[in-house]
Amino acid sequence: MQNLLPAILDTLAACLNSQDEESACKSLENLINLTEQDPGFFQPAISVVVGAMLNVCNATQLQDSTRQLALEFLLSIAENKPKMCLSVDGFAKNIIYVILQWMMQLPETSLEEWNDQAEEDDDEVDVENYIIAQEGLDRICIALPAQIVGPIVLEHIPTMIQHADWKNRYVGSMAVSMIGEGCASVLKPHLNQVVSLILPLFADPHPRVRWAAANSAGQMATDFGPKLQKQFHGEFLPRMAHLLTDNANPKVQSHVAAALVNWCEKLKASTLKQYLPSLLGALHPLLKENRKQFVSEQVVTAIASIAGCAEKHFTEYYDTFMPLLKEILVMAKSQEQTMLRGKAMECISLIGIAVGKEKFGPDVPAFMDILANIKTLDLEAEDPLRDFVLQTWMRVASCLAQDFVPYLSYTMPQVLHSAALDAGFSVSDSSLLSTADEEEAGWDAIDIGDTRIRVHTVALEEKASACNMLLSFATEMKDAFFPYVQDVSKLIMPLLNFQFHDGVRSACAALVPQLLNCVKSFLQKNPGQNPNILGELFRFLFPALLESIRTNSAEIDVQLITLESLHEALTVLEYNSLSLDEIKTLTHDVFLLAKLSQSRRQEIVGMNPDADRDDSTLIREELKSEDLLLVELAEIVGSLVKYHPEFFMEVMKTELLPLVGTLIQRNCSPAERQFALCFFDDVVEHGKEKSFPYWDLFMPFMLEYANDPSDGVRQAACYGLGVCAQQGKDLFKPFAKKALELLVAVINKPDSREDDNAPPTENAISSVGKIIVFQEAEIGGDVPELIKLWLSWLPIEIDDIEAKAVHKHLCSLIVGGHPHIFGTDFGNLPRILDIFAHCLKEDVDIVEDKKELCNLFKQMQQQMGDLIAKAVAVLPAEQQALLSQALAQ
Repeated sequence: MQNLLPAILDTLAACLNSQDEESACKSLENLINLTEQDPGFFQPAISVVVGAMLNVCNATQLQDSTRQLALEFLLSIAENKPKMCLSVDGFAKNIIYVILQWMMQLPETSLEEWNDQAEEDDDEVDVENYIIAQEGLDRICIALPAQIVGPIVLEHIPTMIQHADWKNRYVGSMAVSMIGEGCASVLKPHLNQVVSLILPLFADPHPRVRWAAANSAGQMATDFGPKLQKQFHGEFLPRMAHLLTDNANPKVQSHVAAALVNWCEKLKASTLKQYLPSLLGALHPLLKENRKQFVSEQVVTAIASIAGCAEKHFTEYYDTFMPLLKEILVMAKSQEQTMLRGKAMECISLIGIAVGKEKFGPDVPAFMDILANIKTLDLEAEDPLRDFVLQTWMRVASCLAQDFVPYLSYTMPQVLHSAALDAGFSVSDSSLLSTADEEEAGWDAIDIGDTRIRVHTVALEEKASACNMLLSFATEMKDAFFPYVQDVSKLIMPLLNFQFHDGVRSACAALVPQLLNCVKSFLQKNPGQNPNILGELFRFLFPALLESIRTNSAEIDVQLITLESLHEALTVLEYNSLSLDEIKTLTHDVFLLAKLSQSRRQEIVGMNPDADRDDSTLIREELKSEDLLLVELAEIVGSLVKYHPEFFMEVMKTELLPLVGTLIQRNCSPAERQFALCFFDDVVEHGKEKSFPYWDLFMPFMLEYANDPSDGVRQAACYGLGVCAQQGKDLFKPFAKKALELLVAVINKPDSREDDNAPPTENAISSVGKIIVFQEAEIGGDVPELIKLWLSWLPIEIDDIEAKAVHKHLCSLIVGGHPHIFGTDFGNLPRILDIFAHCLKEDVDIVEDKKELCNLFKQMQQQMGDLIAKAVAVLPAEQQALLSQALAQ
């Protein structure tokens, strides 16, 4: 069929030359479909095809819809065959040039009209060339390698940003927004230069350029956070606060408020604290004056985000904002104000979580009365206020925890009613339907032949929200929710396999471990109750949960959540709660799921029919899902061997162990090798001596993979070496020095603490600590220097679990009186106290118990007196203050 390509292109050209654009568009649509189904079809004539499509894109005499289809073809073929496209000389450069030119085609709109247009109204112009081009720039940067497209775009941006024409400056800023996700690896090392390009635009004379600067600030916070927030908060946040005072341009104010939401997602409370006066000082009049509703809505959302980020630091502003928000809640009752009212109740509940129930508590009864008076069951199914009320109840419950119990009497009946809603599913003969039947608000319809399938999507969304609310109630109230466990478990059992909505299945799966936790908490507080009810509840829900896992293989996102829920359920049940047969069933299922994943992985790679290793965006996404599946399976294996070591070590031999032995080989994917290493990590950690017969199989790979290019493989190997040092006793002795050499090499790499390298590096640091503690004899005279080196790497804080473990090791060495921990002449003492101070920071959670760390420091101060004082004196003022606070506790 490929020999027909020239004829196809000739036909397309003939249609365009004869001005038959309708036929040309149909041909282009068919070609676009072909790029998705068999992109390799275009291989023999790819240069000619690309050239033809670029010509159509540049043909200004054609209708925009025709040109847009040509661009869509180029984007789609790039997404599905990136390497094939890059074989065409200048492909990336030419398509980016077209995109940037289209982005310049902004409509001639007066500033008055532009400022009256809400952000959501922009969707009405989504077929404009400049909108299509913006999305196209994002897509092409994701589809093609960052090292190719990044420099091409960056070549244009400085010139555009410095151009006299505001449209150029606007497009230059928007280009920065659009390329961040796809070109992150290229931009991150040069973040200083990128930021320096954007900052002047905050003071640009044209408001639409200032809007674009705010857009870049928000998108960059998402793409480059938390690094951007950490390094450049002083550059961005004051400028954003100033732009909030741009009263002549409410659309700029609204967009800055939206950008603040992005910033708060990855900003530390301690960093935000210093900017609260300026930011909230600028937002307060915007909320109070209520100039334009779209501004008010975005301002309310921004206040909620700032409160959520600032947490208790927002307390001093509570009395300023809460009365205004309650006023909106009471007064905004018109249909047009539904979203504003909903956002106000959302904001109030999020502020409640931020400041805590001690501050929020006095306002809760009146707030809950207002919500109770909104009869959600009487509202139209499509009314968004129904979902706002449900979500708000959920957040208030999260804030109050068990103090929310008095409100369950009227919230639970409504939530259970919504969770039990009928899906509104119907099948009919579409040939008999009139035009009036074609559309109905809140319903979606799919025609298959003469059959029309209709689903009440709004009812399904409400059902999913209600199930999520039950999840929140169970999570927050624990034993206080026990009276509802039976009814809720009966409700969710069939919904674990509810096929009409992923969100319903996901929420119900997540409910399983939380319901178990409610029962467990109840039993702990009521020791006289029947202890068997925990196991009975698990066995009531377990078959449906297992069936959900088995039947959701085609919907891997749901399957991942269900597997995570099973892992959490096993953790709640803890030791010796499963029978041998149940362990066999679960181990067999893990084996089957891993085998199926292996087969799917081969099939996904085989989606490339010409086997040119040209991985499309779709292939990369599907392989990522398979990687995540193996991570969840590894978690389940970890739970089984941790809580049932005797049974598991026996059962694993028949199926799982041989499969793992295959997956650890060098020719397997990084995710498969990581799964195999995690398997052995857990077997060694919890199986202890029973793992010794398998050391010859995995130990060579553990050592080799400690320097693997894949950060996931490297992390599993580095962690495993520490576990082997701890559990291996004499068996580890021959490997101790080699393992130590490899771990130190991982830690000392120049970029070892950057981005994805940080977790494996921190696991390597933790493992060095374990070698010091458990294999000291094998290190010999190097122990003092190794301890000093190890201390220089601390603290660690990216991997929370390993951070707590390694800092616990440090405390153990001090408490145990290790002869070398303080160093010669107590030379290590300042470093140790510096680590303590960092661990005691307010927004840091890297020790198991800060109070215990404070007590240890007090004991050291009592025992070492002047030595502590001298060591503290050389530390920075901030560290000294933290240690002083620790002594005062």
